[in-house]
Amino acid sequence: MELSDNHKKLKAFLTAFLGGNIVLEDEFILCFKEKEVDEGECIAKSGEVCNKLVFVVNGLLGLCFVNSNGDEFINGFFSANSLVTSYFSFKEQAVSDFCLLALKPSQLLIIRYDELMNPASGEVGQLLLTRYGNLEHQRKERHDIMLYNKDAETRYRWFSVNYPNLKGNICDSYVASFLGLSRECVVRKKKIVSCCKL
Repeated sequence: MELSDNHKKLKAFLTAFLGGNIVLEDEFILCFKEKEVDEGECIAKSGEVCNKLVFVVNGLLGLCFVNSNGDEFINGFFSANSLVTSYFSFKEQAVSDFCLLALKPSQLLIIRYDELMNPASGEVGQLLLTRYGNLEHQRKERHDIMLYNKDAETRYRWFSVNYPNLKGNICDSYVASFLGLSRECVVRKKKIVSCCKL
């Protein structure tokens, strides 16, 4: 079977992500199934084992935590050419505290845990999971430093620099959830940062 354009994008991404000396067979790439999701659609639910590793072809996903009061917090944004899963749940096949939510209509390629870790995949599955885990740890650490150690304006400036393609393209409530601020605070900080650039 021939690779679709989306599968070709995935293959190019994984080749760069894993390093040039890893051979990615088309058969492995085709284990990733194409899926289109609408805004608000849940790809993986909290309270269940996350058995999906997702490549975002285009669109926007959020990794979200919902506390016991029902408050939702966005832990990360994942746009085109990125991988996402609830890492600990996926790796350990344990119940997840996170859900994976489409924040915009999105085209995805999804592989299940059993397909990724299948011995037929060779070392590629384990290497991919390890590299993703390292990347996810770094992303989470940067986010936590911002969330717990910086004031509101510094957080918004950090968001503007690190997520320039999202600034102005997603609702303020998503940004507020990600930065641990109120929506009103994000609106104020956005005006301050915009004025300072003039």
